[in-house]
Amino acid sequence: MTVEYLPVEGCEECEFFGTACPECIMYGETSVNKSDMIMDKAREMDWETALRLVNTAVDLHASRTAAHGQFSPEAVEKSAEIQAAWIRIQRG
Repeated sequence: MTVEYLPVEGCEECEFFGTACPECIMYGETSVNKSDMIMDKAREMDWETALRLVNTAVDLHASRTAAHGQFSPEAVEKSAEIQAAWIRIQRG
């Protein structure tokens, strides 16, 4: 997998070649084209790994939702709703 750096606007060398120049990359002035990187990872990832990662993200989001609401009844209910939505998605 290769990382594609986007050209820096205002840099003559980047704009001329249509890609980030070594100087802009070295000084961290450029950004990465994440969409290509994400699609490459999605193509390479197996189902079990994807399911595990999403399950972890859902659990973290539900826990943070409850904690952010200081475990009030409303926050706990919202947390349960997030987890229930994930269970529903897994069932199809």
